[in-house]
Amino acid sequence: MKKLIFSLFIFGCLFFSSSLKAQYSINIDVKGNKDSILILGYYYLDNTYAIDTAVNKKGKFSFEKKGKTLDPGIYFVSNTNGKYIEFIIDKEQKFSLSTLEEDWLNNIKVSKSKDNEIYYDYIRSTTKLSVEANELGKKKKELGEENFNKQIAQINEKNDS
Repeated sequence: MKKLIFSLFIFGCLFFSSSLKAQYSINIDVKGNKDSILILGYYYLDNTYAIDTAVNKKGKFSFEKKGKTLDPGIYFVSNTNGKYIEFIIDKEQKFSLSTLEEDWLNNIKVSKSKDNEIYYDYIRSTTKLSVEANELGKKKKELGEENFNKQIAQINEKNDS
């Protein structure tokens, strides 16, 4: 009987201690950051909603919540000046993002989130192709309609692959 009670006690302690650990933990490191607050938020329909804030500790911000997971979706962190980055939340809810203050998007590095690594690879490739398409658009008159359409089709083909 004592062994049963002791086993139940140990099991209860382990269960309780595991529930106290952060269910989501998102660490953001913005090198060169001058802002003191980052806001964690999400999108719903045409609106954005803030769900958490983090205070600057030398450019390092941490969003953690015990006993709560985030619903799957696209989330963002934003500073008070409106600069922001987006990321995906699904099963991986413990990861880190690091970047540089001067260009958050192009300097982003992801740690411990395969979904976000893939997401940022996609964002970088489509951004690069968008720049190519914009440059091509400036030369449309020089190239002529047929040549322009051919080159745009090549860019679209790269984007689809």
